[in-house]
Amino acid sequence: GQVFTLLLPYSDEESNIFTRQQIVDTLSVLLIAVPVWWFHWQQARQRALQTQRRFGLRIYLYAITLLTLIVAVIIGGSAGSEIFKALFGLVDFSNVESTRLFWRSELSAIVNLFIALIVWFYHWRSVERVPADG
Repeated sequence: GQVFTLLLPYSDEESNIFTRQQIVDTLSVLLIAVPVWWFHWQQARQRALQTQRRFGLRIYLYAITLLTLIVAVIIGGSAGSEIFKALFGLVDFSNVESTRLFWRSELSAIVNLFIALIVWFYHWRSVERVPADG
C-alpha cells in the first residue's frame, strides 16, 4: 500500500520521507522473511508427508486458508466501501488531496486483496494435494 503513497504523494515532504522509509523497511523484511518462510514450509511439508502427519498438515493448511479468506473479505469490503463512498458523492474529487487519498486507499486495498487471494489460493491448492490418510 505504501507504493501508492509514493506514486500519489502528499504535498508534505516530511510525510513522503516517512513513506519512503516504510517502503524500504517493508522490502527489507520481505527479502528476509519470504526465503526463510519458503525454506521452513518446504521442510515442514516434506516431514509431515513422510512421517504420516497429514492430519496436522491439513489442519494447518485449513487454518491458513480460512484466515486469508477472512482477510480477503475484510479488505474487499473496505475496497467496496470506498467505491460506494465515491458513488454516493461522499468523496470530494474537486480537492486534489482528497482525490489522492481516495485513489491511494482504493489501490492499496485492491493490491492487498490480490495478495490475500494469492495466499488463500496457494494454501487451498496445497491442502488438496495432501494425500489421504490410510
